[in-house]
Amino acid sequence: MHKVYTSQTVIDNHAKFIDNCTYTNDLLKNEFPEAPNTTWIYNQYNIFSYTSSSIIFYDLYQDLNKVIRDYVGDDRRIWMQAWINFLSYDEIENVLGPHGHDWDIHGYIAIDPKDTTTEFTKFAIKNEIGNIYMGPCGDDYRHRVINDGKWDGSRITIGFDCTFEENVIHSSNNKLFPIL
Repeated sequence: MHKVYTSQTVIDNHAKFIDNCTYTNDLLKNEFPEAPNTTWIYNQYNIFSYTSSSIIFYDLYQDLNKVIRDYVGDDRRIWMQAWINFLSYDEIENVLGPHGHDWDIHGYIAIDPKDTTTEFTKFAIKNEIGNIYMGPCGDDYRHRVINDGKWDGSRITIGFDCTFEENVIHSSNNKLFPIL
């Protein structure tokens, strides 16, 4: 079963989040110049490491820890990878077309979702600023993002996956963060 939470931190600091995400996206593009966007290199970094000294991202990380704990419903060990999706109108279909996640839990945080909907196999979610979606992975939770209308600028979300598995090996040693 999926759940949608609301981050008051994102709502109250919306403009600051856009500025922080734009700056971080530029940093990542400079560090990974071969990547067409920061979504394609999601397995090379954790957005919370690049924003570790930001007060609003600190507060968002605390919100996310609470949301994940509420969703899971117990205190087992959990690790999370998280990345930024910073995409133009024309990139949405190619980058966030039908796909799934091979983890225990998947979610996303709507920072500046523009006029989009995330369509899952059996349901859809109209994206709104501050939404935090969480759900299991698997065929019933494959999804894609669709544009509901024309918009300008960049659609900004933070995607994340969680695992209960320990000692997961990744290509980057700063990829998985513990949920406390």
